[in-house]
Amino acid sequence: SWMLLIPYLSIPFGILAVGLLGVSTALRAGSRSSEFIPEFCSTMWLFWNVVWMMDEVLWDSPDQQTPWAMTPLLGEHEDIYYMVQQPVVMGFGIVPVLWVV
Repeated sequence: SWMLLIPYLSIPFGILAVGLLGVSTALRAGSRSSEFIPEFCSTMWLFWNVVWMMDEVLWDSPDQQTPWAMTPLLGEHEDIYYMVQQPVVMGFGIVPVLWVV
């Protein structure tokens, strides 16, 4: 997506989105589980999406580099990239299980 190409926008807006949804979820913490669980799962899904996005823009270069070449911000580090991918995959796997339970 285009947001991955502009990390100076994607990182702060991703963090802002997780923060705002996290506050909304925290405000529902005392409500019925039928209201809280879907919002909690949405928050966790967005959280893992933002972690994955940050992993991409910080340490991975795109298959086809753009003319402005803004990524990776911290240099290409495949070892760090794959280390971050493991908890992201587990997080994406746990969220649907929480939804069903």
